[in-house]
Amino acid sequence: TASLPSSKSDDSDSNDANNGSSKHDNELTTPKLIDFIIAGFPKTGTTSLLALFGANDETSVSSEEFCWILNWSDNVNMNHYLRDHNYTENPLNNLSSASGVKRGIKCPMSIFRAKDLYRLQKVSPGIKILVGMRHPVELFQSFYNYRVMGHYQFGWRNRIPPPESLVGGRTWRGVSTEVAQYELSFLQYNKTSVNGEQLDQLEELGKSVKSLSSQIFIYHMEQLDDSDEERAKQFRSDIQQFLELNEPLDPVPKINVSAEKKKAMSDHPNTNYINICDPEYDGLRELLLNRAKETEKWIREVFISSPDVVVGGSQHFLELMSRWSKDICQGNE
Repeated sequence: TASLPSSKSDDSDSNDANNGSSKHDNELTTPKLIDFIIAGFPKTGTTSLLALFGANDETSVSSEEFCWILNWSDNVNMNHYLRDHNYTENPLNNLSSASGVKRGIKCPMSIFRAKDLYRLQKVSPGIKILVGMRHPVELFQSFYNYRVMGHYQFGWRNRIPPPESLVGGRTWRGVSTEVAQYELSFLQYNKTSVNGEQLDQLEELGKSVKSLSSQIFIYHMEQLDDSDEERAKQFRSDIQQFLELNEPLDPVPKINVSAEKKKAMSDHPNTNYINICDPEYDGLRELLLNRAKETEKWIREVFISSPDVVVGGSQHFLELMSRWSKDICQGNE
């Protein structure tokens, strides 16, 4: 696998000299080419997908989220970054460099910022992107509760905002109602036409359009744990073909992180975890459902028409996506 060029800017050599960096520092490590990234969305089974690739002989992935490489690709001095974050060496060196092995990372938040993936593409030509989705109402609830868990686990000091306040571009550690409007992320990648109203909306959210040549593979979280064996086999075959692997993939492992979540919730009873089906969240749920209908329509009629977009298990994906307009608190009727 080819090595990436150095990320230093023209000024970095002089900066190193001024900071007394040694030759060893300059030679510390430079990441090698990344073949694919699990880019989002948060809480859509990305950890299970990472485990699938971690157990496969044809893929080599980092064992945990690996988002700092996006910062590095913006000409951040790699040696200083590794040192400041207590890395003794570049963790990408743990990935296989064997011929034919696909190297991958996971950063579920990267889908939100096109410029990050755009920069990563420049140093990893041909990189492929995998993106998961789920019912927008479920995603919002899961992501919000995940951040609440983090608040108690890590002692974050800021006050936890009420979920209904996270609208109109207001976010809390990445959580907002706009997160579940998947088109607002996908529109950034210039895979479809973008009208003036959409451009204005992206600008209000601090997003921009970047032409990304990478292919994007999209899936629905429920496809990772499909009880229909033939359908699940076809879904895995679609991933295999997308990544150009030679051998079939094993079933996606079930990674249960709920135990940690349940413990954190039991340690802090009567806190800010939400059940979005509670009556107090009816207005929030209605907002998310109305937007979900628009999102589903755009993905179905516009986004998947792009030749750069690959849909895993397309028929099942479309079936699952059609349920987004239904209130999850009212069953499947």
